[in-house]
Amino acid sequence: ANPANKVFGAPIPSFDYTISGFVNGENPSVVSGTPVITTDAITRSPVGTNAINVAKGSLVASNYDFSTENNILTTTPAPLTVRVDNKSRLYGVANPQLTYNLEGLISPDTSAVVSGTPDITTTANPTSVVGSSNPIHATRGTLASGNYDFNTFIDGNLDVTKAMLLARANPANKVFGAPIPSFDYT
Repeated sequence: ANPANKVFGAPIPSFDYTISGFVNGENPSVVSGTPVITTDAITRSPVGTNAINVAKGSLVASNYDFSTENNILTTTPAPLTVRVDNKSRLYGVANPQLTYNLEGLISPDTSAVVSGTPDITTTANPTSVVGSSNPIHATRGTLASGNYDFNTFIDGNLDVTKAMLLARANPANKVFGAPIPSFDYT
């Protein structure tokens, strides 16, 4: 069997094989049948290696006997995407907590299979003006997982909205029969 690769969570690939050792200019056309190729790997086998086992199966050739050679199926990490959540806040207020979501987990896995957190930053601060573009950027930080890799980071945006001003009328007094006083506000 030839070596093979698969990504964590992907189906077991079809295995192929080569036959070598022919003499007198002969080639695989003198062989009929197929070997039996198996593995104990499953779709959710963890990152690492599993044996690809080969047995003679129905291989026959009039001038040849057969020996078999096992090989390795290598399972590599599945890719995860870190998508930063968009946020908004009022002008003059501190930034909200910056959060993210993981995309690409293989069912039934949840975010519990991932340890650590990404580093998430923005240039926005309380003096960032309304309507300014404030990207929220993430990098790997301390994210780790045995069966996943963190290849893609999608930025979010922090929108600054107008702060609310309150115009409040000050209390006023008037004596009965007197003209209405001028009003002021704070």
